[in-house]
Amino acid sequence: MRASTTLHFRNFRIAEAFLTELPTDSLIYAPHCLRRDLNSPMMLNNTNQTTVDRLLASENIHDFQFLLSDSGPLDSAWLSPHVGGHWAIGQDLRDVFTSPGDPAFWLHHGMIDNLWTQWQNKDLENRRFALDGTVTSFNNPPSQNATLDYVLDWGYVGKPRRVGELMDTKKGPYCYRYSYVEGAPRPEQW
Repeated sequence: MRASTTLHFRNFRIAEAFLTELPTDSLIYAPHCLRRDLNSPMMLNNTNQTTVDRLLASENIHDFQFLLSDSGPLDSAWLSPHVGGHWAIGQDLRDVFTSPGDPAFWLHHGMIDNLWTQWQNKDLENRRFALDGTVTSFNNPPSQNATLDYVLDWGYVGKPRRVGELMDTKKGPYCYRYSYVEGAPRPEQW
């Protein structure tokens, strides 16, 4: 990462992530230097091997998603590995809207994807297309349950795609593997 990394959206209060509509000033140009507030205790409590082992031992997608992304109150000692990772790096990575501007976001979410792939590979036949929950974060606003046929509209980022097209790292628009995942083919087998 280069010095003087600038983010371009204003900072949002945590409560704004739960609004059903974006605030009217949400897309204004508000440049500011990237901010971090590394929190080692939070990292040690929420992103350790015990947490990962417990997550990967989940028997179903509901339990896996709960252990991966649901958390207690944000001031509690336990946050999920997903939320805990955002909070352990802090400041801009805690902000739902500005966090993708921090290069650490992509490393963190790469690891979240890796954990999901490891969990899938433990029972690929039953887990590759496992879904649980609605199509909106925190079901806000209330929405339909996610299905493999639900179409995600990516706007400027890409063409609309069915959820089922996006659930396998080796098919559809993807072509990547975590070669060290238990049961995954080694690079020489690709």
